[in-house]
This record gives sequence, C-alpha cells and structure tokens, in this order.
Amino acid sequence: MPSLFLQTWGPLLLVLHALGAIVLSGSSVHQALLAIQLLRRKKVRFRLLRVYALTTFFAYLATMTAGLLLYPRYRVLIRALFLDRHAPWAANLFDWKENIATIGLPLSIGALLLASALSRAASHANASDAASASDAANASDAAEQPEDPTSDRAVLALYAAMAIGTALVTVGNVVAGLLVTSVRGA
Repeated sequence: MPSLFLQTWGPLLLVLHALGAIVLSGSSVHQALLAIQLLRRKKVRFRLLRVYALTTFFAYLATMTAGLLLYPRYRVLIRALFLDRHAPWAANLFDWKENIATIGLPLSIGALLLASALSRAASHANASDAASASDAANASDAAEQPEDPTSDRAVLALYAAMAIGTALVTVGNVVAGLLVTSVRGA
C-alpha cells in the first residue's frame, strides 16, 4: 500500500485533535454558562466572555486543523478498511459529526464577535460610571452615558443562542468522536 499523507504522524495528530476537543468543550460550555447567567440577569465578569470566546474560537480552529490533517489516514485506513464493512453505523455517525461541526464554527465566530462587543460595552459603561460618580452634579453627562450592555435583550439572546449552540455542537461531537474511535482505535 502506498504511503498516505502524514500517515506516520497519525497517533500524534489524534492526540492533538483530542486535546483540542477537550479545551474546546471546556471553553464552549463555560461560555454557554456565562450566556445563561446573562440571560438570567445575574452578574458576570464581562472580561470572561471575551476570554472564553477567544479560547473557543482558537480551540475550534486547532481541533479542525488536526482533524483535517488526520482525514486522509482515517478515510483509507479506518473507514474504507474497517468501518464501512464492520460498523457502518460508526461511519455514518462520523459523517454526521463532521457535518454538524461545520455549523459550530460560524456559531463560535458569531459568539466571539458578540462577546467582544458586550465586553467592550461593559468596560465603557464601567468607565463612564466611574467618571459620572466623580462628576454627579453635571446632569448633561448622565444623558450621554452608554447603556448597560445587558439592557439589549435581543443581543443577549443572540449571543446565548450562539454560545449554547457552539457548546451543544462541541459536546455532541466529542461524544460522537469517542464512539467512533472506540469501535476501532484510529
């Protein structure tokens, strides 16, 4: 059999893919929990919105890159030689997992953009609150203060939908990936 692209790197790439998925799962679930807290009007540290969104996005990219590099090896050595013959359900689950993963990336990008905007608005609101506290006598400054970032429920709902969607896709993909890998180790 001819050599496959990065065939000898398969085990290392699989470990990197799994580590990326672990980081991705953790950061996306934490981001989703913060989004739920925002919807419930609980206090959150807005800086964490950006931290978890950035971590989720970069972990998503790293996980997908390792998966793309693994794909030729999987397609020939795992799927064609084993799964299609002995476990077609696992081959179909893998295809489903990959299709769903493509939905998660745009969701993570949207969550990152909204988290950055919310975090930036919160920092401006905090700076404005500090300035207005020292200059409380001037009523015209109070009218120019930026709004509380949690006051726009539609933005919060959209952010929550994207963050929760990313977390659901990620956790679902981790479970599906573990099931497929457990049929026959990659």
